[in-house]
Formats: sequence, C-alpha cells, structure tokens
Amino acid sequence: MVTQKLDVWLIEAKEIDKEGEDKPINSLYFGGAPPVPIEEKWPLIKSTPRVEWAKLKNVTKTCSPVVDANGQYLLIDGDIGYVWGLRWDIRKSEGHQGLYNDHSDKEARWISSSEPAKQYMFTDKGGQIKVVRYSVCSNGTNQTADVFADRLEMGYVDEATGGCYHVDEPPYHPLCLSGTDQVYVGAQSGSCSGGDKPAQWTIFTGFVDKGHFYLMTKDSVISFPETAYKQKAPSAYANIPYGSFIKCSASPHPRDGGTGKSK
Repeated sequence: MVTQKLDVWLIEAKEIDKEGEDKPINSLYFGGAPPVPIEEKWPLIKSTPRVEWAKLKNVTKTCSPVVDANGQYLLIDGDIGYVWGLRWDIRKSEGHQGLYNDHSDKEARWISSSEPAKQYMFTDKGGQIKVVRYSVCSNGTNQTADVFADRLEMGYVDEATGGCYHVDEPPYHPLCLSGTDQVYVGAQSGSCSGGDKPAQWTIFTGFVDKGHFYLMTKDSVISFPETAYKQKAPSAYANIPYGSFIKCSASPHPRDGGTGKSK
C-alpha cells in the first residue's frame, strides 16, 4: 500500500484474510516494520523515462494499484495540468510514462479493479457520489484492452456497448442507497430509483479485493460487492469503523520523530 505522501506499507495477503481466500476481508494487518519512502523502496523510480519525477512527487494526487495480463503496477497520478504520471512495474522494478491528468474533476478518486487494465473513478457531483469504469483502450480504438501499452491511454467503458471512449466528461452512474443497508449503481447518466437516495459519503481512497469494494470515507470503511456495479442490482453494504478495520503494529507516522503527530 502506498500513501499520498508516497510511503510504502507492506501487507501480506495471509495477514489480510485469516478466514479463507473466498471470503471478504474484515481487517487490514500492517506488519511490524514501519513504512519506507517510495524512493528507498524502489530507487530506480526517480529515473523513469519521460517522467519529471521531482515535480510529480510533489503534486501526487492518487497512487493506485492496477493489474493487467502481464503484471502488477502502481499508477501515480499528478494533480490536474501539471506533469505526466507514472506507471511502476512492481515485479520488474521499472517505470513507464503514465497518465497526463487533464481531467477537469478535482474530486475524482481512482479505485483499483480486480479486472486487468481496469479502474473505477468515484467522484462527488453536487454532494452525490457518482462512479464510472475506465479501461485501457486498445491501440487508439474503441475496444477495451487487458494489457498496458508503453504509452498509457484510458477511456471510460460504455456498459451498454462495451466500448472504450475518450471524453472530457464521461456519463457517470449514480451510487444509490436503498433502505438502511442496501447499495446499488444506477443507470448510466441516470438517477436513483423511486424514493432511493444518492450516497453522500466523502471518499478519500479505496480498493477492490476478492470481488468487494472497500471505500475509505471520512468516518469509516464502506464495503460492498463489486456486483453492485456490474449487475446494477442492490447489494448489502457494511459500515466498518476504522478501529476494527485497520490493525497496526508499527507507528503510522514514521517521519514525526515518534511524537505521534503528522507533519
């Protein structure tokens, strides 16, 4: 796991899921070693071709894990209009030019997907959570791809046609709440059904694991099945307090001299 300050935490899969591989996780277990700066973990990241690392690391907005048919990567995305992002190959310890963030939505939060070369983008539109799925587009066409090319181009996935399209403002799906414990994703460019209310969570980051979303909000972790997006059907969601979800045996503030106060 990589924080916005680009500190790397190592989390072993056997520590994440103690109940069995097919069950959703209920806690993240951080090991005894404190996190290390990303430049110490992967020194070659500073010399990634066609990436101004000195600028990028100071304007980093998101750092999300992604997979494709060939490997596992980190996509480091700079703030809007600054510099090219970076795609770091974790297995090979080598960097490639990533995204140039010209998206106008400063509230966008990129969430990893278990599908190859796919991501979700969650955003806040007028106090309502919207979501859309993105994919690598194959060779400049409108077809989705399962492998990252040398030059990274991503577009939103039209769920009706399966096509991959580059647009400034994609047609989002509303994230809706039904009753007291159900969540679903509404129709593309649509609204919530009947008297259902749009979700109004403040999402900072998140990930997908074993077919479940884990959204880190201001007060807790919201978890629900990925099928809520894929099938557009109501699914039960869990509201997990941070104290129950995150288990730490190392200081969460490695740079504060042990004071417990972040800088």
